[in-house]
Amino acid sequence: MDKDWKEIFRWFHEHPELGYQEYDTTRKIREILEKDGIEILETDLSTGIIAVVRGSTEGKSVAFRADIDALPIEEQTGLSYASAHSGIMHACGHDFHITTALAAAERLHEKRKEISGNVFFIFQPAEEVADGAKTVIQTGMLKEVEEYYAFHVDPSLPAGTIGLKKGTIMAAVDQFKVTVEGKDTHAAMPYLGNNPIPVMAQMMIALQTSVPQKIPAIHPSVLSFTQICAGNTWNVIPGNGFFQGTMRSILFQERKEMKERFFTIVQGFVKMNDMQARVEWHEGPAPVINDEDLCDTIERIAKKKHFNIKQVETNMISDDFSCYLEANEKAAGIYLKIGTGEGYPLHNSRFTVDISAIEIAAELLTDVLLETAG
Repeated sequence: MDKDWKEIFRWFHEHPELGYQEYDTTRKIREILEKDGIEILETDLSTGIIAVVRGSTEGKSVAFRADIDALPIEEQTGLSYASAHSGIMHACGHDFHITTALAAAERLHEKRKEISGNVFFIFQPAEEVADGAKTVIQTGMLKEVEEYYAFHVDPSLPAGTIGLKKGTIMAAVDQFKVTVEGKDTHAAMPYLGNNPIPVMAQMMIALQTSVPQKIPAIHPSVLSFTQICAGNTWNVIPGNGFFQGTMRSILFQERKEMKERFFTIVQGFVKMNDMQARVEWHEGPAPVINDEDLCDTIERIAKKKHFNIKQVETNMISDDFSCYLEANEKAAGIYLKIGTGEGYPLHNSRFTVDISAIEIAAELLTDVLLETAG
């Protein structure tokens, strides 16, 4: 690799930015692309970039998505190039994704005479808030894309190992917040009020035990509560409270059924207890479903390069990469894993990657895009 991509990775790691605030990240990406002579498309994106390597003849258009945002986490890795921004960290490997995409873009630009069609590189903002893909799609620059590619670092796999999965690899995600309205009163006189706390507790237990059980055990599903809040002192029964969390599923019909069951249980409990409830439901990205033919292509190329390959299981984490496939039902897509070792999980304050895997990831990505757009 001509550039010191490890040093470039360290720069991105040291300068993390949250979703839709990736201004320095975007400037750095633009600077590297411009130095390489790679075309950058003019869009109305405030952060993020769409670049394109145009082939010598007409042909198929493909795209690689690299997410660029970081997380609101205080880094505790002790690295010499640890985050310079307090409370913000690249704890999900997006710095690795950016670096790999830039390295592959440079190589493909050098080999552009071997390409038929176009290869788009999407440096996408705000993946962590599950919103950035839609912003990129709204630019209208990707209508001709027939195949989408993306990968994610995986600390559970040895560095450089390629993780593949045909079919569903990532789950759909929904966010919910349930606010229960009761009646406040003195804690010594509960009969004069209507306490939302025990009702919320009963409701949460019922949701936790009933909603996932509506789904066959062979199909993974998750319902997790992440916050509950009510009252602010010891001697007052509060008039309201709320809880929130997330629901994950892998099939469209089961996602619908779980949501319906959720609403039925909430309404049943508040009616039984003479209360009111407001459910705020945010439907996030759909499941990421890998195209089997593209999976076979990547496996063949990886084997030819003598890279280690492992078949991985469906993950209940979500990714808005699925939005690109939803926006164009005729497009095929694949989302793979790149092992980075090191031990600590994603979204952990001590998460690190083995940066030796950058070269393997860039080499695989270059060869895959060169063949699919060649």
